[in-house]
Parts: sequence; structure tokens; C-alpha cells
Amino acid sequence: MKHFAPLVALLLLTLTSLNSALTSAETELQQPKVNSSWIQQDRIELEKRLVLLEANQQNPDKIDQLSQSLIHAEISLTKIDENLSKQVSQQNERIGDISAQVDRFGVITAWIGGGFAVLFTFLAVAFAISVRSSALAEARNTALEHIQEQAEALREQTIEELEKEKAIILKQIKREASQILNNIQQDGEAAVGELIQLKDHYTPEEEHEIQKQKERTIDKPEADYTAEDWFNKAISDYTNQDFKQTIQSLDRALGYPENSDSFIATTLFNKAFCYGKLSPPEESLEVETLQNLIKQFKENTEEDVQTTVARALLNLGFSYSSSSPPQTDKAIAACKQLIERFETSTYEDIQAVVAAALVNLGVAYSQKSPAQAGEAIATYKRLIDQFKSSSNEEIQNIVVSALCSKAEISLLIGDLEQTHSFINEALDALQKGKPQYPVMQLLLFIINKAPITAVISAIKNVDFYGGLFWSFDEIRYYLSRFEGEKKQQINAFVDFFENHQDVDKLEQELEAIGERLPARSKHNTLTFFG
Repeated sequence: MKHFAPLVALLLLTLTSLNSALTSAETELQQPKVNSSWIQQDRIELEKRLVLLEANQQNPDKIDQLSQSLIHAEISLTKIDENLSKQVSQQNERIGDISAQVDRFGVITAWIGGGFAVLFTFLAVAFAISVRSSALAEARNTALEHIQEQAEALREQTIEELEKEKAIILKQIKREASQILNNIQQDGEAAVGELIQLKDHYTPEEEHEIQKQKERTIDKPEADYTAEDWFNKAISDYTNQDFKQTIQSLDRALGYPENSDSFIATTLFNKAFCYGKLSPPEESLEVETLQNLIKQFKENTEEDVQTTVARALLNLGFSYSSSSPPQTDKAIAACKQLIERFETSTYEDIQAVVAAALVNLGVAYSQKSPAQAGEAIATYKRLIDQFKSSSNEEIQNIVVSALCSKAEISLLIGDLEQTHSFINEALDALQKGKPQYPVMQLLLFIINKAPITAVISAIKNVDFYGGLFWSFDEIRYYLSRFEGEKKQQINAFVDFFENHQDVDKLEQELEAIGERLPARSKHNTLTFFG
């Protein structure tokens, strides 16, 4: 038995070494180094088609770029699959090496044991083969299960990452496509000129732009007209005082599906304005068109469209207040809607519209009833406090108008000292050449704080370019209480400001009343613009 002891020890050593090798192989197989996943090629193709479909008609360059990205993804995933297959092959080779070690151990055992150890060697080899087969099967199954689990996890992770990347790329494409489209629209509008909104009078710069737009359609057949051509023709029709034809041209301009929101909003605004210029005015169509414009673009966030919507609300309120009879409550509601919606806007053009709405709201209050003069004054004060620091010239002019309106309406309160204070506040903000300056001098004359000659002098020293429209409707009841010569003089001034704006005629009327005036100059006829 003691001769068998070394052999048994050697056999045990051999089996221990074999078991260690098998354990090492199994450990390596159970924890393969997997760096990526198996993702079916048809899934990748589906993802690619989905992204391309969603990005369609947005930006061709981006679509090509996205396609190249997905192609690179396919190549990478193919390489991943090849690497995984290579790892499994290497594991199989490792298992083969283990088998070779078992064979070598069997040979060594046979050499040492000689004839006496044949039985033990046979049992050891048989046992090793059995263990090898079992270890191979278990190790391979464990490795494959582990690899498949990791591959599935990586597959889900990769798909999720691709989905995120797809969403990011799509968002970027849409954002850039939107910017490109906006630039194209801006370039197109720049090519045809500014979208002019119709009004009663224009600055020299605006008149120059109108003339340029009129020239663009000269000698061009109507069959070749674009939407912009019809818009330009409408401007030309308007300057020719052909308001019906203006409306027809604007309708033709609206008939193009590629029109931008800005173009449509401006065209509808002009159409509504022309309804109010017809004789007699089509007030119901004007109101309906303005309401449709406001409703259609109430959710639009573009600055120029918002500005047009604000101006539509402003004109809607003015249309209500100037209707016959005035719909004062509706005018007040429209002004309040505009102010509430746009008061916090940071766009200067919209701020100017809000300021104008506050003026109109004050007028509407005083128009509704002399008893609401206090609300009108409070509205004017609100406007002045809110916008007095603005550097915008248009807004500053509106602030000055509010100061003048506040002074005028204060006559209805009956506190002449307060009125005098308000007039002086307005005069401090006015330059002598401003059209409102002689109106304030007239108010001073009305409350016996200035002579009639001061009013005449102020009228003659005004630069009337840019015009003056001043109605005394709000205080007409107050003015009707005067009697005699003072009443006749006030009526002559009111007639001058509201109707004829002829200084010669005014002076003749005042002299007929009995007022001795300074000698007239040769150029006393001045033109006011309504």
C-alpha cells in the first residue's frame, strides 16, 4: 500500500490542478468582457426610416447628416457583433486548451504509475473526461446566458440612447429649419418692401416706400402677379382713393396658401381699415374683419403679428367709439382687452399701441358721461406715470397728448385752479412749435388766463407738419354754457381746429365778432392734417 501512496498523492495533485484550471475557465466564461450589444439590423433600418420621415421637408442637409450618423451606427453595431462572436470563439479555444491539459496530465500519470497505476490512471482520465464534458457544457451555457443578458441590456440601453439622440437631432433640425424659413420670409418681405399698414397720413419715408411699391407692378401683367404684387397694387389703389378696388386687391393677395402669418395679418388689417373709409362706412364689415384677425392670431407669438393684433384691437375700440351712435361700452371693453393683454410687452411698437389705448380709454370714459371725467383723468395719469420715462419718440408724443387731454377734461370737474395747473404741465412738455400748443393756449383763454391774441400768435408759430386733429366733443357740453361774445369767439376757434384750419378765415370771423387783431402776415393759411 505504501507504494500506492505516492501515486495517489500524484493523482490527487493532478486532479486538483485540473479542477483549478476548470474553475479558472468557468470564471472567465461567466464574466466575458462584453463591450456592446446585438441589435437587429432591421431595427436600425426602422429607426433610420422613422427619423428621416419625421425630418422630411425640414432641412435636406440635416437629413443627409442624420442618415450618415445612422449608417455609422449600423457599422459600429456590426463590429460589436463581430467582437462578441470572436470572444465566444476565444472562450471555446480556452476550453480546448483545458482539454489538452487534461490529456497531458493523463499521460504523465500513466508514465509515473507504470503498470501498477493503470487502473488509477484509467479512472482519473475517465473522471477528468466526465468533469471536462460537464464543465464545458455548464461553462458554455453560463457564458452564453450571461452574454445574452448583457447583450439585451446593452440593446435596450443603445436603443434608448438612439431615441434620445434622434429626438435631439430632430429638435435641432426643426429649430434650424424654422430659422431658415423665417429668414427666407424676411428676405422675401425685404425684397418686396415693408408691409405697410394703411392709415390717413404718412411720413415722407413711408410715402417714399409706397412709391417704390407702386413702381414694382408697373407694366407687369396681372396674370404674373404674386401675393406681394397684389398687396402693392392695393397700396396704389388706396393712394388713389379707390377704396373698393383696394379691398378687391387685398382679397386677391390673401388667395395664396404660402402667405406668412405676418402678411395675412397686415392684409386683413388694411382690409378692415378700407371698410371704414368707404362712403358710407361699412362699419359692420370693418368690425367683423378686425374680430376675425384678432381671433385668428391670438396665439401667435411673432413680434410683428402681435403688433398687428394690438393695432387691430386699438382700431376696434376706435370703430366702436366713432360709430353712430357711439358704442362706448364696447369701445371701453376693447381698450381694456388690449391693455390687459399687451401691457407687459417689451416690444416698443406694442408699448406705443398700449399707450394709445390708454388715451382712447380716457376719451371713451369722458365720451360716455361728463360724470366719468374723474375716471378719464385717472386713466391719463396712469399713462403718464407708466410711459413718461420712455425714450421712444412716438410714445413721448402720446404722453404729451395725454397731458393735453387731461387738462381739457379737467374743465368738466369745475376746479379751474386744477385745470390751470394741468394746462401748465402740458405746456411745459410742449414746444411752442407743436400742434397742441395753440390748443392749450385756447384752454387758457377759456378760463381767462390768456388773451385771445396769445391763441392767434400760438397758431401762427406752429409747425403744422405732421398734422393736428383735435375734437372738442368731450367738453362741448361745457363750452355750450358760455354766452355772448365769448361764446362766439370760442366757437370760431373750435370751427378752425375741427374743420377748416384757415387762419385768414379765423381772423375774419374774430374781427366780425368785434375783436381787434394784430396786422395779418402774407402767409397765414396753414394746413392741418387730420
